[in-house]
Amino acid sequence: MPVLLASADRIPFLRGFDEAVIVLCGGVSEPAEFDGRAYVVTDGEREVPAGLKRFPLISCGMSAKDTVTFSSLRRDGGMICLQRQITTFSGRIAEPQEYHFERFGSEAFPTLAAFTVLLLCDCV
Repeated sequence: MPVLLASADRIPFLRGFDEAVIVLCGGVSEPAEFDGRAYVVTDGEREVPAGLKRFPLISCGMSAKDTVTFSSLRRDGGMICLQRQITTFSGRIAEPQEYHFERFGSEAFPTLAAFTVLLLCDCV
């Protein structure tokens, strides 16, 4: 099972892990090296540090260019749309489709990022 990081600044804590999901939130400086397999999850507006560009990037947000977005949104849930296929850690191909969800916080990115992490780990 991969380890989840909420900031690229925490990459030194990955020693001993082979896989990681790095969710970029808050200020991000140039990260330390990580030799394992990783995905970077970010909002579509954030600049990704050069040291993380070698990993697959999954953008989450409200624009057509984002990999994960909402196709419909209500106060009590809606539909999350995977707009491009991604390969999970297990090697399964997640094809573009919509996923129903029942809860939504006040901001889009945390909901979309949490869904993306679950999808990458084959928990969806």
